Amino acid sequence: MKICILDNCFLSDQQIKRLKKIGKVANYQRTDTEKSAIFRLHDADIAIVNSFITPLSKNVFESVNKLKFVALNSTGYDNIDLIAAKKQGIVIANNVGFATEAVAEHVFALIMALSKKIVLSDQMMKNEPFELNASSKKHHTLLGFNLKNKKLGIIGYGKIGKRVAKIGLSFGMKIIAYNRSNFDQTNVKRISLKKLMKSSDIITIHLPLDKTTNNIISEDMLKLMKPSAIIVNTSREKILDSSCLYNMLSKKKIYGAGLDVTGTIPTHSPVLSLDNIIITPHSAWYTKESLSNSPEFIVKNIENFIKRRPRNLIN
Repeated sequence: MKICILDNCFLSDQQIKRLKKIGKVANYQRTDTEKSAIFRLHDADIAIVNSFITPLSKNVFESVNKLKFVALNSTGYDNIDLIAAKKQGIVIANNVGFATEAVAEHVFALIMALSKKIVLSDQMMKNEPFELNASSKKHHTLLGFNLKNKKLGIIGYGKIGKRVAKIGLSFGMKIIAYNRSNFDQTNVKRISLKKLMKSSDIITIHLPLDKTTNNIISEDMLKLMKPSAIIVNTSREKILDSSCLYNMLSKKKIYGAGLDVTGTIPTHSPVLSLDNIIITPHSAWYTKESLSNSPEFIVKNIENFIKRRPRNLIN
C-alpha cells in the first residue's frame, strides 16, 4: 500500500506516522502539472490532494493504474473530472465540515460589516477623523440597520447553511432556506429560490459549483432582490452573475454585497472603488482551528477507507 501526498496539506509528523502504519508514504510539497501528477501517482493506492493545485483530469485518472482513493483537503470539487475517476474505479472524498464554523462566522463578519458600515466608517475616520452627530454631513452615509427581525435567506442548506441559520436565530432573525432536497427543521422554512430572492433582507449562498448550480443566481434572480437587501457569497464565483451584481451595486440597486470569491475582478476594476461591497480573498475557511481540523479529517477518512467505511464520497 502506498499513500502519495501531492501537496502541502498541513499534516503533522504524528499524522504522517499514522499514515505510515497503513503503508509507504511519499510526501510532496506541490504537484501542479498533469505530467508530475501522473508520474507521482503511477504506483500509489491512495492520494491526498489539494485539487486547486493538482490537476485531477481525465488524462490523469486514465494514466494511473493502482489508484483507488483520493482524499481532498477541500470541500469544493468543481475542478475534478468525477466521471473519469468513477470509470477508473477511483473513489473521491472531499473534506466536508473542517471549516464549517470558520465559514459561518465569516458570513456574519461580512453581514455585520455591511449592515453597520464598519469598513466605510473606518476608511472615513482614517482619512479625516470626525464625530458623528445630527449636524454632520456624513451621518446619512453611515446609517446602518439591525439584524433582529430581518429575513435571512440561505441558499444551500448543508452543514454550513445550518450553522449560519443557527447563528441567525441567535440574532433574532427569521430564517428561510432554499435547498434541492427536503429538510425538516424547526424555525426554518423551505421555500423556492425565486421567493427567497424576493423576500430576503440578507441572502447568503452555500452551494457547491456543478452543472446545476452554475449561474443559478442569474441576472433575473438578482433583479428580484429588494433595494435594501445584502447578498453574501462564500461559495464559488460562477454560482452568480458577477457582472450583473457589480452593475447593480454601482447603481445602488441593492444595499450591498460581501464576496469571498474574487477570481475575475481585474486589479483596476471600478468595482474595487465601490463602498457597498466588501471583498475577501477566499479566506473564509482560513483559521487556526480549520488548519488543525483539515489534516485530521483527511487522515481519519483514509483510516476509514482502509476499514471500508469512507465518508464524504462525491462520486
